[in-house]
Amino acid sequence: MIPRRIMCHRAVLKRYGKGADLSRVLLSQTVLTGIRVQIARNKHHGKGYTDELRHGILYCDEVNTLPEETMIYDSDVISVIEWYGREYAVTGARYIYDGERLHHMEYDLGERR
Repeated sequence: MIPRRIMCHRAVLKRYGKGADLSRVLLSQTVLTGIRVQIARNKHHGKGYTDELRHGILYCDEVNTLPEETMIYDSDVISVIEWYGREYAVTGARYIYDGERLHHMEYDLGERR
């Protein structure tokens, strides 16, 4: 379990499916509390342009993160985290164990364009 004092962020989890015409269809929208989001920026410079990409990690645990039993990452559904007005696609998940007990989960985020 991650200490509660650093699990102070809140974000909106949106889950999308694909419609028959391959458009995105909103399946669910859930407010997550008791999470930690850390975002980093990568600047790429080219001739005549600068591109800034943001990526990050979403930290959750079984005790602090609400609502419980929410599926954040699933390869069959597009999961998006909306945090401070920006949307980040959930691109992967890691489960971190403390011995045999689940300590916390880490979800990779990439900025949606």
